[in-house]
Amino acid sequence: MDAFEARLQFLQVIKNLHKTLNVSKDSSPLSGGSQQQNDPLAFYLRHYEHHYEDFQQCMLDSAAKMDSLDRLNVLIYWSRLVSMLWSRCMRDVDGQLNNTGKVIYGHLLGQLDDMVALVLPENDWKALTNLSVCVDIIIYLNRLCEVLDQPSDETLLKEPLNQLLNDYHTSQQLLELPWDQAIKKDRHDYKQAMANCYRLLVDRARHAASMQELYRLEGICTVTEAVNSNAVLHRMENDRERHKKSKEHLWFTERNFILDVREFDALWGSCKGMTRNDFSNLRELKKIAHNSYMYN
Repeated sequence: MDAFEARLQFLQVIKNLHKTLNVSKDSSPLSGGSQQQNDPLAFYLRHYEHHYEDFQQCMLDSAAKMDSLDRLNVLIYWSRLVSMLWSRCMRDVDGQLNNTGKVIYGHLLGQLDDMVALVLPENDWKALTNLSVCVDIIIYLNRLCEVLDQPSDETLLKEPLNQLLNDYHTSQQLLELPWDQAIKKDRHDYKQAMANCYRLLVDRARHAASMQELYRLEGICTVTEAVNSNAVLHRMENDRERHKKSKEHLWFTERNFILDVREFDALWGSCKGMTRNDFSNLRELKKIAHNSYMYN
């Protein structure tokens, strides 16, 4: 597949994210493999090694042309790509990143603040509905790359909105609250990108709090920009699908509280090394992994 064809197909993938991103994967024989073909993650994983720069630009350009409510799908897709590729990110003996690592750190994480700035643009009040999902995504990605101070910074992002307005009390002050913009010298610096994301999230949370406080003081909030009803309906449908999908994993049980340390130590001590069965099981696991869509 040449670069032009890859861009065309990937643009179609981005265009259909509102349909494919939150669809549950069915691995049963009756699915016929159609879901795997429509899986946006599978398409990227199959072709990113040759076209990751084109794909990166496609995501940014496509998101810039979307309504701010629809851009959230691109950011969620972006974060899932990082999650799927993270296990492939490795360093050699000289400390140099492999190709996947360069894609993650130099592009997906390096330009993360550009994507967050599109999802939470300045002077767009309705885009503040994206804030909670953006916070969850940034916290998750930061726990992978460990740039921000997790306890203190995450606490600030999660604290109640009204605590962010200590210096703003009057309606005039709330109306004149400035919008922060992300600025960095190196567009591929993932540490600066993560710091910019954190600063943007705090600023947008402050604006969300100011809007709530202004409504409390005045009883009304004037939003100047027009709202596309179709974009709102799409967003409502996406939120329903995402909420429904989040319920699929509620049956999992945390086992930390029932783990018997003595039982673990006894089993660990009884292990006498690798056996023929262990090697056979490893070969079977390797075969299953290579037959999965991640390695096709």
